[in-house]
Amino acid sequence: MSGKRSLPLLQNPRPKSTSNLTVSKAPPNAVEVVNHPHNSKLEVKEGEDVVLECQAKNAKPAAKVVWFRGNQEMTGDRVGSEEIREVDSPSGNPKSMRYTTISRVHFKATSEDDYADFTCEARQEALHRDSPMRSTIQLSVLYPPGAPYIEGYAEGETVRRGQSLELVCRSRGGNPPAQLIWYKNGEQIRMAYRYDLEPLQEKIVPPLKAGNTPESLPTLQVIFIT
Repeated sequence: MSGKRSLPLLQNPRPKSTSNLTVSKAPPNAVEVVNHPHNSKLEVKEGEDVVLECQAKNAKPAAKVVWFRGNQEMTGDRVGSEEIREVDSPSGNPKSMRYTTISRVHFKATSEDDYADFTCEARQEALHRDSPMRSTIQLSVLYPPGAPYIEGYAEGETVRRGQSLELVCRSRGGNPPAQLIWYKNGEQIRMAYRYDLEPLQEKIVPPLKAGNTPESLPTLQVIFIT
């Protein structure tokens, strides 16, 4: 036997390769009006300061937030400047940084805002225009009704004995609607009572739902006997 030793062949180890995937664009993972779930109702009083905050979260690049009242875009002093916050990546890679956009609107509630929808919408390169991300709330503004007035009789009009006369007391507006009570010589009397469910023409808001009304119409049937 030969005294030579056979040495094992050394194989070249396979080179290791690593790669980090960096996402260049990502849509927000949520758009919300803070403290108000989507399609919820916010009750406020007329003249009250209303501040709504919208957040478009974890987008890359940062999203732009647009506010709407109904179908009209809100602009001017009511819309504050946007604030953009950095959101750290779980991996710690600065290239994976995401951004949350914060936008606020500030206004005084009026009776015209009753039943109005306020929507914040996120706009960003990774979002399709046909499927925007939105969050909407509806305002319910508490405000007093208008002064009552009576229809069906003109001052100085002659009423015949035994004539049937219908008097209608109206009070327009008000949330909640007014409760109207008839009195004769200082004493409360019986009456018919109904609601008009048609929205007022001058209010440019979505149609009212059943059970809500801007006008109270108690009706009294009176027979005059002289």
